Amino acid sequence: MSNVLIGVIGVILLIGLAFGAVSNLGPKFEEARSHSEAGRVGTALLQLSAAVEFRNQDHGTKLLAEDSAATLALLKAEGYLQALPPNAVKPDGATFLFSNGGFADGSQQPIAFTAMEIGTSERARSACLEIERRAGHESPSYLDTSTLWSAHVAAHRRLGCFMNQGSSSYLVYAPIGG
Repeated sequence: MSNVLIGVIGVILLIGLAFGAVSNLGPKFEEARSHSEAGRVGTALLQLSAAVEFRNQDHGTKLLAEDSAATLALLKAEGYLQALPPNAVKPDGATFLFSNGGFADGSQQPIAFTAMEIGTSERARSACLEIERRAGHESPSYLDTSTLWSAHVAAHRRLGCFMNQGSSSYLVYAPIGG
């Protein structure tokens, strides 16, 4: 009887340790997740940028930043996208197509950037920081300050991330055409 009781206690302890290990994976696991999410969001935006660039080249005209949702639907309908690439950090985050002036919708200017809102969480900040690190900025202080779109992008025309002043949300962006 005591052997059964010791066995049951052992199994309970083992299950407890397993749950503890799964729920407390530590900073290296979080860092790896941040690296992965940053890569997936960057890849999604580069796919969108390539779709806009291919469409521009095929038609000999540049798409305008008039209506992000309608333009994304057009890219799908014309076969430049199979589906809208997913946002790995914030699945319900908005996807935008911006002109050089930072206008997403209602602009008569050509689309110059694709962008995804990734939220305001610590997880979003970690992904944003990783994107900036990959771009060569080891400790970008501007991630903690809301910045105007046009001011940030004018200085950093590459895949990047910053906290958007308009929404106080982290925004990942990629230029059209490199």
